[in-house]
Amino acid sequence: MKVNRAIDGDYAIIDVRSPGEYQRGTIPGAVNIPLFDDEERALIGTLYKKEGTEEAKKRGIEVVSGKLADIYRQIGDVERQGKEMVVLCSRGGMRSGSLVQLLSSLGHRVHQLEGGYKQYRRYVLKSLDDLIGSKRVVVIHGNTGTGKTELLKMLRDKGFPSVDFEDMANSRGSIFGTVGLGAPRYQKAFEALLFNRLREIEKDYIVVESESPRVGRSYLPKKLVEGMRAGVHILVECSLEKRIRRIVDEYTGLQGDDVLEEIRDSITRLKGELGKRRTDILLALLDRRDYDEIVRVLLVEHYDPRYDHSEKNYDFSLRLGSDNLEECAEVIAEFLENLEGLRR
Repeated sequence: MKVNRAIDGDYAIIDVRSPGEYQRGTIPGAVNIPLFDDEERALIGTLYKKEGTEEAKKRGIEVVSGKLADIYRQIGDVERQGKEMVVLCSRGGMRSGSLVQLLSSLGHRVHQLEGGYKQYRRYVLKSLDDLIGSKRVVVIHGNTGTGKTELLKMLRDKGFPSVDFEDMANSRGSIFGTVGLGAPRYQKAFEALLFNRLREIEKDYIVVESESPRVGRSYLPKKLVEGMRAGVHILVECSLEKRIRRIVDEYTGLQGDDVLEEIRDSITRLKGELGKRRTDILLALLDRRDYDEIVRVLLVEHYDPRYDHSEKNYDFSLRLGSDNLEECAEVIAEFLENLEGLRR
């Protein structure tokens, strides 16, 4: 089955690659049922290079044969969704082909993805530029804590075409970006989610948050960065006290000693920019759980000066306050509706 048919149709996608391959990037929504774990895949790959195809095949059969019952059980769990299945491996080769042949012989409705994940990646990268190039970009700017990400969510709930890069990257886009979130997503996974979101949007514009070209571990496509620079710009402003409260509430809502250690590590990594004295002060404040003062120092002495410098590069079509996010979202929604009207 070709990639466009697989992603446009209502199929259950099964990725039989190793967990490491799957984690770095897959088709969003795909279920990972690996034939080999990461170590087994590495071992079989080494056998293939050193001793040839036949030895690698023999070893692969030995490994998979001991797992077939469990693999078949997992396939059954997926099949209970009532959908036909599409199986993919790296290049649409032996791993997916062997499983598809077996399942087909047992009467299951299953297809092999032509070209595998490699072909899907080529399809995504080829399509992204076209999807991005067809959209005008509306960019919401504002200092840390002004509520830009919350505004994107509110606008999406209202039916506007917002795109949340930080959610796709699983990172808040700062040195504290992954605190409490786990690992940031890899570039391939980020691009797949971006591709999916842009395909959903029928309007001729998108609404995004101002970001640097890098968000967490992922980089925005060059064409998207260019579109953001040339787009329509909105500035939201908010009192320092309200920003501090929002940030403290977000991070203190995360529980556990692990979160505190992540914050400690993040502060320590800022030593090169803040200097040893200020870093030591912040660490002492953390020991006292004085979160308000930590955030105040970081905003006033680190984040705000950086944002103030970058925002001088833009002419803003709309400036508004975001102390009340609901009212702010309503004003932006009205602005976007007027923008749509002008483009009709």
